[in-house]
Amino acid sequence: IQAKAIRFILNRYDHNLSPSSAVSSLGLEPLSRRRTVYRIKMLHRIVNDDCGIERCKYISFSTSSCTRRSHSLNVVPFQSRTNCFKYSFFPHSIEIWNNLDGEIRTLPYGDFISAVLPILFSNA
Repeated sequence: IQAKAIRFILNRYDHNLSPSSAVSSLGLEPLSRRRTVYRIKMLHRIVNDDCGIERCKYISFSTSSCTRRSHSLNVVPFQSRTNCFKYSFFPHSIEIWNNLDGEIRTLPYGDFISAVLPILFSNA
């Protein structure tokens, strides 16, 4: 989809255009990165009851014993047998969420976003 959008933006439909190099030259973020950012922003809002979604219907917090990686905001991951469900919003987002540092997850929304972006894409 992004390749088609790049061709439309540049009005170039020839086979000599490399969409991936055009994305970087235009300074556009890859769609996968934007999806990850929106996904983690939305989960933060759901966990903190900042949106109209009732969190108790969709997520529950882990009550496991204290370990180095445990935190009161750890969400119980969904079990999935198919990739279709595994990469849907909640299972995929919860996996990212639980890997974030506990202190970052407790930050207010604005501070959370500025703290989490460098972490999410430090090796991208």
